[in-house]
Amino acid sequence: MELTRRTFLAGAAVAGFSALAVGATGCSSENQLSDTGADNAPRGADETIDCDIVVVGGGLSGLAAAVQAGANGDRTVVLEATGAFGGAGHGVEGIFAINSPLQKELSIDVSKAEVLTDETASTNYTNSGLHWSRMIDASADNIAWLLEQGAEFSGVVDTYMPGGRFNCFHWWKNGHAADGYVPQMIARAEALGVDMRATTVAEELIVEDGVVRGLYASANGKSTLRVNAKAVILAAGGYIGNPDLLASQMLITEDEMATACLETAQLLYRTGSGVNMAKAVGAKTHPAPCIEGWFQPADLPVGDAAITHTLQITDKVNFRKFYVDSGMFMGAGMAIWVEEHGQRFTNEAAALQEAERTFTTRKFYKEHYQVFDSTLVEAIYGEPDMAEAFDQFLTDYPTSILKADTIEALAETVGLDPQSLRETIDTYNGYCSAGVDEDFGRDRQLLVPISKAPYYIFRCEISGDATLGGICTDIDFHALDNQKNPIPGLYMAGVDSCMLYNCVYPLGVPGTACCNSVHSGRISANTAHAEIA
Repeated sequence: MELTRRTFLAGAAVAGFSALAVGATGCSSENQLSDTGADNAPRGADETIDCDIVVVGGGLSGLAAAVQAGANGDRTVVLEATGAFGGAGHGVEGIFAINSPLQKELSIDVSKAEVLTDETASTNYTNSGLHWSRMIDASADNIAWLLEQGAEFSGVVDTYMPGGRFNCFHWWKNGHAADGYVPQMIARAEALGVDMRATTVAEELIVEDGVVRGLYASANGKSTLRVNAKAVILAAGGYIGNPDLLASQMLITEDEMATACLETAQLLYRTGSGVNMAKAVGAKTHPAPCIEGWFQPADLPVGDAAITHTLQITDKVNFRKFYVDSGMFMGAGMAIWVEEHGQRFTNEAAALQEAERTFTTRKFYKEHYQVFDSTLVEAIYGEPDMAEAFDQFLTDYPTSILKADTIEALAETVGLDPQSLRETIDTYNGYCSAGVDEDFGRDRQLLVPISKAPYYIFRCEISGDATLGGICTDIDFHALDNQKNPIPGLYMAGVDSCMLYNCVYPLGVPGTACCNSVHSGRISANTAHAEIA
């Protein structure tokens, strides 16, 4: 079944790679300002507009900022690089909150202290507890506010997926923000008089007397726009499509990334423009960012979460059901992971308790692979529709999941040392027989031997929607400089500002990245409103 990752992109008339190149060049940090005290030289402009607040990015956080700013009575302009608003938010399925109107209707009670402790403990208390506290406190009001703006929910509030620990995930209408959030917020922003400009790529901040006073942008790749503003909110969607930033900020090489993810992110301008513009005026980058994403078999046309739903393996099974819902992306507690020398490197089953927990440790290796046998295939693909999908997947994507009748032959399919992989499997199977994983402490109940041919292996590549953590902010979402002082006139929102995580994006408390986008969008707009009044 020939399918394409461009299904989701078809509705977005993007400006194209020539404009992307202009934006990336204009935002490069190497040749820009290094501190906030220096002003930059004026540029010529084909058009100049004046406003109170300019928002860069029309995704989840940008739309929240735009609507809030418009409701506050501020003259607001939104610049969206692509031809359509919504960004990565189209594929977002729901949002976190506690004590929301919907939870009260369902008699769901969730403790702030439990959620906050769970999240801060998950990173050994190395994330920002105060950012978490403020967001959790505001989460119920955010849901009520969204309902007032016309956003729509399915009415279901649950744990999102197996392993979720709290009933705090509010599903959007039809399970996507594309139906429950994006069109409603666009309509609301327009009703409030917000100037919404698509195919307009922000390039450089304007600094006068040490204060950010607006920006320059490329309009439709043809003309230069100058926006004079009292406040700039950067909500540009992170840098999952920028290999240089991934390498410098996250120790992730371009070879580790799925080509489809990089291409999708670049088409949708998730290339670090906001982060680079802020860095150019002296902003401090987040010390331990992470990716809202997953590992998947190599050579797949899956570039973000939206495509997991639209990519059909068979008429009855899409990629989401085949790979994510089945548990294959976590190894279903039955696979093992090995690095480029065929050695295990972690307790693979830890992913069952927290899907993203093992994400960080895997990036310390040049390569890593998921190895499993027919026992796992029969367990998760035994039902007829799923069995058909597995066979179809192997046919359609012959270089993604490879199989062989022996471990040695399996190793050769991906260039691993056959003896090394054989020894690793034998050692692991011995632990299964003994009931004790002497290397990594995998739970006895999850010690399932890899012993039934045929055997399977795939090289893991990273795909996902966004990076989480770009520029450091305070709790009011001022961008901070290297001395942790606010940069006058500059605010951050969404994934460009996310201060909640440290190297890993936990899913045990689901929907928090989306919540941060709405929360930071609203707070940045409210902070700017108060300070420019």
